[in-house]
Amino acid sequence: MSDVNNQSPPDGDILIVDDNKSDLKMLATILRKAGYSTRLASSGELALRSVQAKIPSLILLDVRMPGLDGPEVCRRLKEDARTREIPVVFVSAMTRIPDKVSGFGAGGADYITKPFDAREILARVATHLELARMHAALEARVHARTAELKRINQELRHEIAERQRAEEMTQSTQRQLLDRQERLQKFNQFAVGRERRMIELKHEVNKLSVLLNKEPPYDLEFAETETEVCVPVAT
Repeated sequence: MSDVNNQSPPDGDILIVDDNKSDLKMLATILRKAGYSTRLASSGELALRSVQAKIPSLILLDVRMPGLDGPEVCRRLKEDARTREIPVVFVSAMTRIPDKVSGFGAGGADYITKPFDAREILARVATHLELARMHAALEARVHARTAELKRINQELRHEIAERQRAEEMTQSTQRQLLDRQERLQKFNQFAVGRERRMIELKHEVNKLSVLLNKEPPYDLEFAETETEVCVPVAT
């Protein structure tokens, strides 16, 4: 017992569930001497109430009890999201394989058989408490990493959306520039065509002006003929 008393295990709140008062007392004494905090429940119903009031670090659970037996209590704990991660170590004098299979099938983490050995109990309790702490730490890291990845994913989505908007604006601007360029080209073509037409009209006007200002070579006969033709006849 001196080795047991010299151990310095991590702190833990342990719920002991057994309908046998002497077994309850023995287990509580072993754990309290090792520095653990313990709670006692003499039935499965009381155990569930105690768990709902405060989540323990670990449960030592008797297999055979009147009313709710150990496997049924364990199944109910595993069905509840708040309590499913509590390590459950079954305690029983029964060494039959079907009982152990039933306990593990209900979600039990380990098995301790009577008569109790203090060193074995403390070793198993310390192991499962440490595993529970490691599991909780891993869950916290996973949760933190998941949150970080979610944040990064949101930032990437935002950046992609911003780039898409920028690309759409660029494409819209390019379309507008192309449209303006096309309209400007058409206007230039129109201006060039109009300028050519103006030049043509100018040439035509110049030709007409030359023709109007030029004196034709009249001869007499042509003049007389013109006079006769042009003078109106009196009535």
